[in-house]
Amino acid sequence: MPQAGGGSLVEVFHGFLVAHLDRFRDDAPDARYQVGSYDLNGDNQPEMLVYLQDPIWCGPHGCDLLIFTPSGRGTWRQVSEISTGAPPVRVLAARTRGWRDLSLHVPTSPLPGEAPPFKFVGPTYSCS
Repeated sequence: MPQAGGGSLVEVFHGFLVAHLDRFRDDAPDARYQVGSYDLNGDNQPEMLVYLQDPIWCGPHGCDLLIFTPSGRGTWRQVSEISTGAPPVRVLAARTRGWRDLSLHVPTSPLPGEAPPFKFVGPTYSCS
């Protein structure tokens, strides 16, 4: 999807994300991340889901997942930081407060392969 000012949405978001994470450069110089997009709130604009991979963002329950929503002119607002979970991230059909529920694998879950969904409780996601 081309954006005003050139570049695809992913390219524009990548530039934003690099600047957003720059403040952690000293603590995580080799940080890696995976980015996916999905319209979670039904506004016909994809939210960006960023799975961070570095010891400063990872623990026994997985690594942090950041969720950003477009806030205009190549900028994004962070909606949530989920610190319990690992890929795959599944977008569920159910909605809470207009946002799609999410499912993540939780490595330390007492029920292997099962985890309660993350629901949008406004202004962020929370595990029910």
